[in-house]
Amino acid sequence: MIYKRILLFFLVLISGLSARSQTSSGIQSIIASMDTLRSRMPAEKLYIQFDKPYYSTGDTLRMKAYLFDAALFKASDKSGIIYVELANDTNKVLFRRMLPVGYGLGTGNIILNKDDIPEGSYTIRAYTNLMRNFGEDLVFKKNFYISGSTAQNWVVNSGTTLSKQSGKDNLRLALQFNQLNKQVLGLHELDLRVLDGKRVLQRDKVKTDVEGKLDVNFNLPEKVGINTLSMVVADPKDASHKMTIPVPVSRDENIDLQFMPEGGNMVAGIASVVGFKAIGEDGKGVEISG
Repeated sequence: MIYKRILLFFLVLISGLSARSQTSSGIQSIIASMDTLRSRMPAEKLYIQFDKPYYSTGDTLRMKAYLFDAALFKASDKSGIIYVELANDTNKVLFRRMLPVGYGLGTGNIILNKDDIPEGSYTIRAYTNLMRNFGEDLVFKKNFYISGSTAQNWVVNSGTTLSKQSGKDNLRLALQFNQLNKQVLGLHELDLRVLDGKRVLQRDKVKTDVEGKLDVNFNLPEKVGINTLSMVVADPKDASHKMTIPVPVSRDENIDLQFMPEGGNMVAGIASVVGFKAIGEDGKGVEISG
């Protein structure tokens, strides 16, 4: 009986060593196959870093490219040229440039000439010849918007005052127009429309003063949308250059005043702490007294 147990022990030991040898051999075979596949089909990863998150016409777009071996995540030595394309929103390529790469790094720039690259949405595509073998999935893509010249863009500060005139609600808007270059938009003619949704309430031609200020007054209709009132100002010399300014409305008679007693209920004859909340038509808190 003891001989059978000894024989069984050696059989189990030998089979375990054999299985371990086969497992080790199988792992080595898989690693060898993966190395062969990587050498025959060496994939690359590409990332482009830009100097700014947004651009205007006339700017220079500067970029830095990082090219990696996709399997080892180290600098790729398979490609020496990166192709960079700039396409518009109809996917028409407007610009193509070749960037030399050394030790996985490359730099370049694109001058955003307003005559060749007008305001609009664009896509940067970048790839190597090797990456084209793997389809569009490995191609680097970046979408961004190129705005018009910064000297022509506006910044508007606004304030509203609501009052009663001849029994009607009158809204006064005090506007201050500046350009992004910090110059005031003084003595500038503008086309103005006041809208309730798509309905035009008032249309006028106005002009800012020397400090870029503009006052607008108009009566509110009895039924006007709370969140749909807006003002559109546009440059009469360039209809595409316009700005929409939301106009908040909050009338005193439409304040929602809520009382909230401590504990949820008020009991007659017992002093209680009562909180209150006042909300205007625009959904914002308002100051009240009484």
